[in-house]
Amino acid sequence: QDVIQSQNRQTLQAVMDEADRHIENSEIESAIHKYLSVLSNYELDSVKRRDIYSRLSRLYEGSGNYELAITMQLNAVNFATDSVTLMNELAGICNGYIMLGDYEKAKNILENATIFFESKGMPFQVVMAMGRIALIYSNLGQYYKSIETGKAAT
Repeated sequence: QDVIQSQNRQTLQAVMDEADRHIENSEIESAIHKYLSVLSNYELDSVKRRDIYSRLSRLYEGSGNYELAITMQLNAVNFATDSVTLMNELAGICNGYIMLGDYEKAKNILENATIFFESKGMPFQVVMAMGRIALIYSNLGQYYKSIETGKAAT
């Protein structure tokens, strides 16, 4: 059993290394294929699964496929194990919606995240979420709201 698990870890690492080489060589579709094969062919803990979904999200975003980037990021959120990681994943989702021009959806996610983080007594994450909301207002040309949101965050 231990030998099999060790071999599976080595095989998993080899596949991950191969995906990374594809990225280094700008072979994005090949890297995506490798990461998707890892998700479907290996037993992964929450941290590794979130990491792969996040990697896939970045690859899709980089290739302009924001819908799939958001889908992968939504999957990553399900495996976030701490508040900092959760905030990073939510920020990734919001970035995808911003790239699609759906500022309202991005803002709603961040407003809900602010309420959640406030209820959990996590001031750093509240400030991060509100700062992103302020940036959305600024991008929309709503500078007064941007300034007021920024002030409220501090």
